[in-house]
Amino acid sequence: MRLLTSIKRATGLALVAICLPVGRAQDSVSELLARLANGPFNKSTLYSLEGQPPDPRTMPALESAFDHSKTTEEKQWIAATLLRLGEGSRAYFDYLAGHAKEAIEDSTPFFVRRRLRTARRSLLSMTALATPSKASLTLAS
Repeated sequence: MRLLTSIKRATGLALVAICLPVGRAQDSVSELLARLANGPFNKSTLYSLEGQPPDPRTMPALESAFDHSKTTEEKQWIAATLLRLGEGSRAYFDYLAGHAKEAIEDSTPFFVRRRLRTARRSLLSMTALATPSKASLTLAS
């Protein structure tokens, strides 16, 4: 009788030990998807999502993040993640291939392109600060 009770307890503990990590994985998927949706963009979130068990919410969340991302670099990282996770659409592959082709055809040295990109970002941020938003125009009217 004692042997049977010990076996039942051991089996129950084993089931708890097996099921507990799955519940934690689901929680971390939820946390990662919230980070992806709320920003700011972070590559480590994408890496962590790739390491999680499959979840039906992951692909739609990544597609939404792709649609709402602000920079080309963010879109490229998200598209690559979608492809690694098995997204069957050619749209993301074509997006990455287009940028790869452009980079291959560009004969500008890397260090010059990087400086140009930095200068362009600075100019865009200065323009954004100088341009009044729609909300401020509405309030001023």
